[in-house]
Amino acid sequence: MKSFFIAVVAIAAVLQPCHAAIKVAAGQVNSTTGASAVDTQNQNVDTFLQLMSQAVSQGAVFIDFPEFSLMGSFEFDLCSSTFTVAAFGEVIGAAGHRIDCNGTGPLSRIGCSDAAKVLHVSYNTVENAAGIFFNTQVVVHNGVIVASYRKYNVFYKNCFASPQLELITFVVQNTTFGIFTCYDILFEHPKMDLVRAGVKYFSYSSAIPLIGADAVSLFGAENGVNVVSSNANTGQSSIVDHGLTIAQAPSGGNYVVVATLA
Repeated sequence: MKSFFIAVVAIAAVLQPCHAAIKVAAGQVNSTTGASAVDTQNQNVDTFLQLMSQAVSQGAVFIDFPEFSLMGSFEFDLCSSTFTVAAFGEVIGAAGHRIDCNGTGPLSRIGCSDAAKVLHVSYNTVENAAGIFFNTQVVVHNGVIVASYRKYNVFYKNCFASPQLELITFVVQNTTFGIFTCYDILFEHPKMDLVRAGVKYFSYSSAIPLIGADAVSLFGAENGVNVVSSNANTGQSSIVDHGLTIAQAPSGGNYVVVATLA
């Protein structure tokens, strides 16, 4: 049997008190490509910050951003090794780690922004863990790393390392969210492990074309859960309440979808 580690925070999922309604947001990002990896990241972080400000102005307290949306038109099929994505890598500390707000990378710019003083922000990045590169979803708030999840079911195996399985959750306003990413939706672990642990709200970042929103709606309906889903493909970012899509991004452009989940 494949061994795995269950993060302590996952156990807390069934212990959270009853929560009130929560206003959440999903970002649609028309990811752009600059002259370098750093330039590409900076251009897309600029878009993130604009959408975060819009989410705050609409009363949201959480926002999810799409998989790979910091990487522009990077050609994942051309990866020869995990070092191919090294130029996009950033070091991510453990949950509770305070972010260096004097830094210039995505973690510092997003996590230390004015909007992140209000929002919990879930974004996808290339994590550099001592020269090993993971497809990682990071949650930040008010200058602190709240949680990070290394995608378990890796699609681009020549680009990213395969991690140990972890069940990762975080709490926003007494609401516990679980995290899984893109290709994970086709597998039992960690998706169904989180459901069985009692998690009812999910942060889901993906790059699934065409049927991404439908796949999320089906998962929500089958398991009676809510999903804040951001997708790298236009018109696919959505917010799902027990299988019912209550808000969805239009086709084209940068957009923030905001809705209230009970």
